[in-house]
Amino acid sequence: MKIRNVISILVFLVFCVLGFVVVRSSRHSEAIRQQQVQEEQQKQEALDTLLGNIDSAEKKEDYYTVVRLSKELLKQGQTNNYINLKIENAEQKIVELKLEPIALKAKDLYKRIDTLKGVLPYYTLQIESIDDNLENAKDYEFSKDYDLAMDEYQDVIKQCQSLQTLEVKRLGILKNRRSALRLSMTIETSFKSSASNNDLYKQGQEYLKRAELAYQLAKFDSAQSDYNAAVSNMKQSLDFMTQQKEFKVAQQRWNSKVFSAIKAGQADSVDEFYGFLGFYASNKWIKLQSEISSADVDASTNNFSGAVIIYKDSLIAFDDVVKTANYNKKKADKEKFEKQKKIEEELKAKEPLSNIEDALNDELVINADKAFDLMLSTNVVISMLPIKSGSCLLGDYVDKGDERIQYQIVLTENFWCSKSETTVSMFLEFLNAESIPAGVEISPFGAFVKNKDGKLELAKNKYSRSFEQPMFCVDWNTALKFCEWLNDISKDKRPARYIFRLPTEAEWTYSAIYEGDTTKEATLNNIAWYSKNSSSTSHRVCGLEPNEFGLYDMYGNVWEWCIDSYSPDFIKSSQPITTNLVCTAGTNKRVVKGGSWDFTEKALQPLESMGFDKSAKQNAIGFRVVLAPQI
Repeated sequence: MKIRNVISILVFLVFCVLGFVVVRSSRHSEAIRQQQVQEEQQKQEALDTLLGNIDSAEKKEDYYTVVRLSKELLKQGQTNNYINLKIENAEQKIVELKLEPIALKAKDLYKRIDTLKGVLPYYTLQIESIDDNLENAKDYEFSKDYDLAMDEYQDVIKQCQSLQTLEVKRLGILKNRRSALRLSMTIETSFKSSASNNDLYKQGQEYLKRAELAYQLAKFDSAQSDYNAAVSNMKQSLDFMTQQKEFKVAQQRWNSKVFSAIKAGQADSVDEFYGFLGFYASNKWIKLQSEISSADVDASTNNFSGAVIIYKDSLIAFDDVVKTANYNKKKADKEKFEKQKKIEEELKAKEPLSNIEDALNDELVINADKAFDLMLSTNVVISMLPIKSGSCLLGDYVDKGDERIQYQIVLTENFWCSKSETTVSMFLEFLNAESIPAGVEISPFGAFVKNKDGKLELAKNKYSRSFEQPMFCVDWNTALKFCEWLNDISKDKRPARYIFRLPTEAEWTYSAIYEGDTTKEATLNNIAWYSKNSSSTSHRVCGLEPNEFGLYDMYGNVWEWCIDSYSPDFIKSSQPITTNLVCTAGTNKRVVKGGSWDFTEKALQPLESMGFDKSAKQNAIGFRVVLAPQI
């Protein structure tokens, strides 16, 4: 009984334990199931949150976040086409965003360098190449080949930056380039005839050519070096040639002083004048001659700066020598005059002279050794220089086989010729005179205007000219009227039988005598303004060297009217003609001589002449006057 009870109790206990175990196990399984459900819910919530974040990032165009979150989904095993498409679209957008600033930068740089097209041939070629790259990039971008587009845009940026760097270098050498070109042009303009013989200039030109070639090829470092060398050489060349020119100017001023003294009546030639100085101021003249010789020696060794200094000092000393010589001569002349006066008084006591005024008048004409100046106003003088009688060849150059028909004419009477062509200031006095002849055109080509006082003055317009320029645009008849006016205001001043008029062709040709070779350019450049040195305009009178009579601009500047009618076949004679021959052929053409600023050297030869209608008013025709026997 006790055993059964024990067994029953044990069985009961076993069932209790088993029940407990079963219950506990069931409860544990439920807990696990609930935990699993909860975890699944959490995962779904996390997935939903992640998908929501991806959508939100996509809306914000935060494509980097879209890619990162999408890849997290892939790691969690969420593999589907939708996620892959999200990643693909986002990555494409990222590339587009990376490309955009690069493309903008490339296009901005291109706009800047596009303005350089045409600056240099090299630049143009480079910009055309960049054009191709830019077009390729746009094509790739359109076809969504963003990597290739990126490469093209990067190439555009590099090339643009390279051109910008080159342009900075180019701008840096422009100053030297301009200096080199300006120096070259200055030398070419001012020293054209002598530049070709100057080694420094020639070397500078070689550097300049080389620099220009490098410049065109955009090799600016090489160009800079050569421009520097060109500037250095041409500066030295310019200094040298300037000194050389200054020497020639000083030399010309010396000669001009001599000619001025000769024209003042102190001598008939340079040698005679030098003899005059040597005789009346011997010690000072010998010293001065030594200085001039020393300057010429310096010039022969190219030491022009030293030679110029000596010449300039000598010009000052020259005035002192002339002053001394004049003083000594006046002293000697006074003694001679007193002696002559004593002799004349003795002669008068024996046989008085008759017609003393006529005798003095004849003496003035016979000797014709002094200048005759006619005052037109307080500041304007027409200076007439003496021309002693003589002979010259006349006749145009006319071909006849290998010969040129010429004839000799002898001028038997002395006369005076104006020192310069009639100037604007002289002609203006004529126009403003109360006794101006009728029929004179007041304002040729708008050169003059009336002021508030009713007087004519120079116009300030495109036709304006200086007072010392030759008066041009004057017809033949007006030139005659000018001569008539001169005769009116000089009635009591000029010699009997002598009047102001235009020169005959013979008188003009004889007055134009020049000892140098007028067929040579070097000679003409010193005495004439013509097509090769005039810069296409007339120049102020007396600006170059005079001829042997002291007359200026007989060659070039403007053509000069003569009184003769123009007839190439007027006369042909093998024997000398001893009259002041004038052609009066029945034609409206009149002879002009001397050539002008717009003609070549052929027209400047003394035997050359042309015929213009007497009514012609041209900017290359003027005139000068003579004081000579009435024809």
